[in-house]
Amino acid sequence: MTSMFLRCRTAVRSLLAVSTLLPISGCVMPFESKDISVVAVDTETGLPVSGVRILRHVDEPMDVDQADESVATTDAEGTAAVGAPRRSARWLVTCDGYEPRLVEFPSRAPAETAGRFECVKVWSEIARSGTLELAMTPMSIRSVDFKVVDADTGSPIPGAEVVQNSTPFFGRELDRRLLGFRGEAVCATNEDGRVTLSLPDCLETEVSIEAIGHAGTSTLFDPQSPAGVPGRREVALQPYQYEPIRILVLDRSTGLGVADAVVRVRMNDPHDGAFISDALWNTGEDGTVVVMKPAAGMGSITIEFGNRLQSEFRLVEIRASEFMPVAIGFDAD
Repeated sequence: MTSMFLRCRTAVRSLLAVSTLLPISGCVMPFESKDISVVAVDTETGLPVSGVRILRHVDEPMDVDQADESVATTDAEGTAAVGAPRRSARWLVTCDGYEPRLVEFPSRAPAETAGRFECVKVWSEIARSGTLELAMTPMSIRSVDFKVVDADTGSPIPGAEVVQNSTPFFGRELDRRLLGFRGEAVCATNEDGRVTLSLPDCLETEVSIEAIGHAGTSTLFDPQSPAGVPGRREVALQPYQYEPIRILVLDRSTGLGVADAVVRVRMNDPHDGAFISDALWNTGEDGTVVVMKPAAGMGSITIEFGNRLQSEFRLVEIRASEFMPVAIGFDAD
């Protein structure tokens, strides 16, 4: 009886071992590698698209110039063969002049439809047919007219530097050179403070504007947002200003005003922090003095009085309505 039981158990083990090696007839194993035939087609013309690159989606920046077995490119007929294992079936699809796509292969159909730049194909269906059609949408460009003005006077600002930086909505790792569009561009406003930018309709674009003597600003344009991207945009830059302000210097130990203390106002470049200039004022008998304080982020105020430390004094700023800000002058160079 014992020997019969052992023979039966051995037979069962043999059957289980064989079953793990052979796929079930008519099914695709969860992590089986399949050769998929990809066909890329232009959505407007219906013609095949060559030069479509297929890359495995990753979460960190990748060097697309390196040889990568996971990269395939469609030929003149718009076709390519991709050996796609189920475990890594998440692709980035790019081509010059076309919108980038993220192709996902879930095990079952999702409850919600994919977004504009996402393509969802059930893995089992693709594995059975062995074919995947990629609908390639030509990239459209939207022109946006910018006018840059002074926030106080409303007058145009010529020569303002305008920088645009476009990135995909998905996967920041996608190299901009694959998009058929220069992701970063720098230009300047004309004499009327105007400049026209060409923004790709399928990418997020951050536009940063800086001008001499003014605080810079940046705006993110998202074509997928409800507001979309406007055809015109006026940007008002706040000028850097000196603000006249009354300073009261108090002795921390006595609480009394300190007469004849030196108030040093230092001015720094708002971009790199480099020293520009400083100015000195002396407090009166009541410990007060009116100084010209640079705009926020452009300067600092220190107290000097003999050999005493800065920490021994308390500085109080007193603003008054009769004091009017004065624009800070900058040399163009």
